[in-house]
Amino acid sequence: MDFIGLTEEIYRVFCVNPLKHNVMKNTEVIVTLPNKVEMMKRLITVSDNSDFQKRLYPLFLDGAGRKVHQETVIYAITCSIKEYSDGNSSIEKSTFELMSKFIEAIVADESISAQIVKYWKDFLEEV
Repeated sequence: MDFIGLTEEIYRVFCVNPLKHNVMKNTEVIVTLPNKVEMMKRLITVSDNSDFQKRLYPLFLDGAGRKVHQETVIYAITCSIKEYSDGNSSIEKSTFELMSKFIEAIVADESISAQIVKYWKDFLEEV
């Protein structure tokens, strides 16, 4: 599958109707996201790109401090990247390449972030 097809599949599965696709098997796991200050610090360790700080990270920060199901993390990052890239496939591709690092930055609990990263990688191998 080419990159554009892959991102459309990611968007379809995680943003259009995630419950229909049963995106994660263990939906009972609740993640408490870091507060805005802590999340921003963690995101900057992924990339201190000024455009990310102005346009992408604020999209992630909307969920700061909330308790969410683990699948919501991938959903939120995916939708944020789609909004940030605004149809530019090269920006979208380079940003999606950081998905695992974004998950690790947004989810402070290392065991839960490892589960989510593993699910993400397994998903990419299947599509």
